[in-house]
Amino acid sequence: MTETNSSKPANQFEISLDKIENSIEFEKTFAKHFLNKIYPSEISEFFLNPGVEHHRLLSYLSTAFNNGIIIDVATELGQNALALSYNETNTIHTFDSRGKLTEEQKKTKWLSRNIIFHEQNLWNANVRKEWKDTILSSSIVFVDLDPHDGYMEYELYAWLKRNKYSGIIIFDDIFFPGMKVNFWNKIPDTEKYDISKVGHHSGTGMVIFQDSSRYEIRV
Repeated sequence: MTETNSSKPANQFEISLDKIENSIEFEKTFAKHFLNKIYPSEISEFFLNPGVEHHRLLSYLSTAFNNGIIIDVATELGQNALALSYNETNTIHTFDSRGKLTEEQKKTKWLSRNIIFHEQNLWNANVRKEWKDTILSSSIVFVDLDPHDGYMEYELYAWLKRNKYSGIIIFDDIFFPGMKVNFWNKIPDTEKYDISKVGHHSGTGMVIFQDSSRYEIRV
């Protein structure tokens, strides 16, 4: 599917287990011996099936467009950014103020091809202002934040809505109690989709603002 601007009809994209399993070459792309250099204790987790872990879903979503921008919040050990990098025509900007990855790990082949690391806090007003245009022009924003209490997630959701974001927003861990009460349950049903069956066992939510979205998603 080719990305278009907001003046044209929305792009249609189907999210299903069949599409995820048959549309991408996940194991072939992310060879395990490369991952050994980055997070050896979590290799098996990265390769688990949709509905248990969300990495295959993220890789599949990256194929919805070409030459686009993807925002990853927050980097942690890089698994989500790595999965999002599946479509090499896209550029992933991943943000984390804690900087858990070493410089050597960032230079590893599979984490350097189309991923740009930023040790910055997007909840700092100046940083948010600096990256506003890039974020709003992105096709996907993926959010996986500690401590999963829902407050930062809701603030980002409200900011994106206020600024008429037209891409796809994916939130991890929506089944956490704080995430449910302070975030997920507060979002109108017309804007949200629970895609946990093909995402993460702890809950994966998708948000699309129908009045401004470039995408028409079938789940």
